[in-house]
Amino acid sequence: MSDDDIINLDERRPARGRPPKSEATKSDFMKPCTVSFLASVLRKDKRTIERKLAGVAPVAREGKSDLYDFSQACEAVFRSETGLSAKALASLDPTQLPPITQAAFWNAQRQRIAVYQEAGELWRSDQIEHALDAIVRVFRESLVALPEKLKTASSNGKTHQDVAYAILEAVENQAGRSVRELKGKSFSSELALIEEQMTTLDLFEAGELPEDD
Repeated sequence: MSDDDIINLDERRPARGRPPKSEATKSDFMKPCTVSFLASVLRKDKRTIERKLAGVAPVAREGKSDLYDFSQACEAVFRSETGLSAKALASLDPTQLPPITQAAFWNAQRQRIAVYQEAGELWRSDQIEHALDAIVRVFRESLVALPEKLKTASSNGKTHQDVAYAILEAVENQAGRSVRELKGKSFSSELALIEEQMTTLDLFEAGELPEDD
């Protein structure tokens, strides 16, 4: 054995780790690759590769195996554990996040909901039901009393159209109040106003109020 053979002995010694079964060429890295290929080339175990690829969308599928873009996969594998990109994070389902991150996510969601509620742009279902019920109640009560209202209106020279307009106005007024109430305004003092308006409507139908000029 020559001195050159001794000097170059380490160079001929195969690299540690599990090498690919065959030499990879440039074209191999341009094609979508499997987790096994990435684990072999990057010298990491498959579980590590799979964990690192969480949130990276496969570009293709071969049989039961997902195929990944090599450059995207490398970026994900060598990315800092604490430095997920905004794009990768946005593609994650909340259930895929670590527990501490999940807690932060749901806390942020609750704060977001609170902001929208305070701004009057988001309401609970029971609030909407209450608002709609108030509108329907005015309309229903007006219909129930319609025969008597028509009778009273006729005896006082009012037309059926006058009664219909009065009912429509009462419903529209209640709809406006319901919407404003949903937007967070207080209407505890408006109960008296509602009663006053209904009383005015009854007086108008009874002909006890002067018509507008």
